[in-house]
Amino acid sequence: MLHVRVRSKLEKKRHKRGNPLFNNLFEITEGEPMFFSPAKITAAREKQEEQERTQQEATAQKAESKIQKRLLKEAAQQHAANKKAERQKEKLRREATREEEKQEKKAIKQLQQKSKQASKQRTRNNKTAPKKPPEKQLSQQQDIVEISSDEGVGSSSTVARPRRKQRLPKHLQHEDIQIEPFA
Repeated sequence: MLHVRVRSKLEKKRHKRGNPLFNNLFEITEGEPMFFSPAKITAAREKQEEQERTQQEATAQKAESKIQKRLLKEAAQQHAANKKAERQKEKLRREATREEEKQEKKAIKQLQQKSKQASKQRTRNNKTAPKKPPEKQLSQQQDIVEISSDEGVGSSSTVARPRRKQRLPKHLQHEDIQIEPFA
């Protein structure tokens, strides 16, 4: 374990050695001799720290953007799953209503068939049932209704069924008018 710690410290030193302090100064002087003052050294160190800070901020920004993208992707997936579940519920509801309508139509059709069969059965029964004697039918048609003359009508007629008495309007009752019954 001690060996691992020593090795990591050496690697850190190598990394620091890999970044020279005065890279920018070499580019400015183009290989001419350089003089290093304590102010230049502190400025170079500050600049190097600033570069490291900006690099760390960039990596942190990248990590944050990755997290944001992942969160957005998860939210989109959740939204899609919710929509899918909603569509599935709607589909089941529509299927249930269709099934109910189908059952209602089937019940109506059965009722219609039953009523049709019942009417057919009644017509069959009517055909096979004995008819009423014709004498009773004739006696109903021969009923005579007489309206007395004191009411304003003085005629008699043969009616298929008894009717109520026909009267003249009040303003015509004092005159002698006769009403003809319908034939």
